[in-house]
Amino acid sequence: MDKLLMRDAAPFSAEVWHEIDEVVEHVGRQQLVGRRFISLVGPLGLGVQAVPVTRLAGEGEIRVAEREPLSFTVLEESFILSWQELAAAGVSGVGFDLAPVAEATARLARQEDEMIFAGLRSAKKVHSAPLGEWEKSGMAFQAVAGALERLINAGVYGPYALVLSPSLYIQTQRVLPETGVLEFDKIKALLDGDVYFSPALKAKEGFLIGNAPYNLDLVVAQDMVVAYTANVGLDHSFTVLEKLALRVKRGAAICVLK
Repeated sequence: MDKLLMRDAAPFSAEVWHEIDEVVEHVGRQQLVGRRFISLVGPLGLGVQAVPVTRLAGEGEIRVAEREPLSFTVLEESFILSWQELAAAGVSGVGFDLAPVAEATARLARQEDEMIFAGLRSAKKVHSAPLGEWEKSGMAFQAVAGALERLINAGVYGPYALVLSPSLYIQTQRVLPETGVLEFDKIKALLDGDVYFSPALKAKEGFLIGNAPYNLDLVVAQDMVVAYTANVGLDHSFTVLEKLALRVKRGAAICVLK
């Protein structure tokens, strides 16, 4: 793996790579939203090219009618560490600035979530439900209840996950009149599931998902990893990358609030 990623060609120590890898792991865990509610499969290996998606027969006995190959998507972001920063890595008590690593990883995490939500929007047989006047007290609960009704009528039961844009999420943090209860808490109790927010969503958009692994999963060929690209003068160029595929097996398990 190190040879494919050219890490052996980098003119610095294993300790430097360890610090870089720690930042990527920390920022990825902090920033990624889709992975919090979608089951993961893998990693399967950087060389894997496709993964099968099964389709059920439309009529008659319930069975797998076909398996379609789904290609992986490679996402990447580049960054540069200056020779001065890397030189500082060997100075006791000083260390070097890992901000470029963190920023590149955060941008890659945003790419991943945008890919996931684009895949959820475009899946076949996805339901939609109106947001309504979400800004009014109690209307967020009604909108989510309407989306839940659509999933139940389609035979999709829990567990559920609700993902909202940041602005919609913030509006759920209000106390319902004469109850002393947050609208957020009432929504969470209705779903008996988790509620998330992501800046990868449109401003007035949400997703209610029956997120059992037989409905959808995220297949990882290669998880986030840093490759050494080249030297740029005395500085050094890197790419943080990943290879993955969103596998929607049952589009009817997704309802878009918009």
